[in-house]
Amino acid sequence: MAHRLLLLLVCPLLALFHTAHAQSGSGVSPLGSYIPPLAAQTLFAIQLNLSVAGTPLRIAGTTYADGLGTHAVSEILLDVPADAVALSGAVGVDDSALADKKGNPGSVRFRLIAGNSILWESPVLKAGTPAQAFNVPVPSSRYRKIYLQADDAGDNPHNDHADWVNLRWHHGTPEAPQPARIFDGANFGHQPNVPGDQTPAINKALDTLRRAPGSTLRLAPGDYHFHYNAALRRHLHISNHDQPVWHPVGIALADLRDTTLDAQGSRFIFHGRMLPVMFLDSQNVALRNVSLDFARPHLSQATLTKVERGSFEMTVDTRLYPHKIEKGK
Repeated sequence: MAHRLLLLLVCPLLALFHTAHAQSGSGVSPLGSYIPPLAAQTLFAIQLNLSVAGTPLRIAGTTYADGLGTHAVSEILLDVPADAVALSGAVGVDDSALADKKGNPGSVRFRLIAGNSILWESPVLKAGTPAQAFNVPVPSSRYRKIYLQADDAGDNPHNDHADWVNLRWHHGTPEAPQPARIFDGANFGHQPNVPGDQTPAINKALDTLRRAPGSTLRLAPGDYHFHYNAALRRHLHISNHDQPVWHPVGIALADLRDTTLDAQGSRFIFHGRMLPVMFLDSQNVALRNVSLDFARPHLSQATLTKVERGSFEMTVDTRLYPHKIEKGK
């Protein structure tokens, strides 16, 4: 059965702000006055060296001179400098959230996203909780873009004043790219025609392909299943499309160069509401010899069996479109 599917192609065609790279060379350099080239935020505006409320950056009583003041939900793009090996900093809910008369301290979970992976994730933080530090390897030979996510922790965005402070690039000699080659999907745990989730295997394979530009991944022919629970969540705006806060992505072909994924006639089956495939921040990437489908199509089809004035009757195939009727709905 054929269904209409969406493949998302995202390109930062327009830089919303002026970009100034951190100073290169060995050692450590702050982002300083660096303005992110692309950012999305559901409430208010991102602030440079101030909280989203326009006050000095302050987490659990400690004031920070530099950083980004945001509000969950947000996603901020940083360009990785050519000689970067790591990014460090700290995160927390700004003390300005404590001014709420109802005593809501906010609740934010922070993430660092690169390629198809979550590189680092904080616990849920609230106003008054000390800043959570991080130091994450982001070798520029592997990553050209990194995204800072602030999530509302699944409750609500009230007072989610999210601060990224003391952001520092660590410079050095990045790891050398590995030689291009043809990889067998079985080496990463890919198994055709089994119901298990193949998302961990495809993520492992894509990370290897990212380390070896010019490579190809070949999968044995068959059906491969990808499940909603393991999907990478991204904060995206897609024209003529539903706009949830987070778009789950089944296969994120992101930050890749000269890469081919050859499915050799396979079918990728997606379970749950998600974007099946996303191309992002990549060059010369090909997905070949594959068909895409959903285990449960997003739209159900019915057969009209009787039509009368003011009413009609229809039948729905319960095998193809599982459903139940409760209270007449």
